[in-house]
Amino acid sequence: MNRALLLVLTAPLVATAPVLAQDGAGVGTVTGTLDLDDARWVVAGGRDAPSSSWSESDGTWEIRLVATPEAGGPSDPGTLTIDFTAEAGATEATVTEARVTMEGKSSDYVAEGKNVDLSLTAIEAGGSDVAVSGSFQATMTPGGATGLVIETQAGRMVDGNFQATIPAAADRSGDEAG
Repeated sequence: MNRALLLVLTAPLVATAPVLAQDGAGVGTVTGTLDLDDARWVVAGGRDAPSSSWSESDGTWEIRLVATPEAGGPSDPGTLTIDFTAEAGATEATVTEARVTMEGKSSDYVAEGKNVDLSLTAIEAGGSDVAVSGSFQATMTPGGATGLVIETQAGRMVDGNFQATIPAAADRSGDEAG
């Protein structure tokens, strides 16, 4: 049952990869809320800078989603970056580390450790691309916090869902996409 669900969820991501990579409109989306207001970002990839990418090292996938606010959308002006590692090739990959960063006007907002909850719905490598989808919740503070943040008066809350088909990192043995 789990493999069937994974295939159903991953197939649309893999099928759209060539179209997304060719038109330069982004390689995915992040939708959710920022401080309880609707927010939407476009995941950048390929020729866009900064760019989303993935690489494999010591049996883990290191994935970076770089998402810019949707044009004309209600998102805050900051670029959202979601970094995480997961077991390479696993059918039901578990996230081992996660970090969420958002550019702020005076400083970057950062969440890591216990201040990030990220789970994957699907992840699959195909050629030099990785299709990934999941959800996250993060309590970000200026510069980041070392312990669990309970009060968010000085910080920002972001949560949402993401889906993207991202190219390999440029320094990955010449196997880069696009």
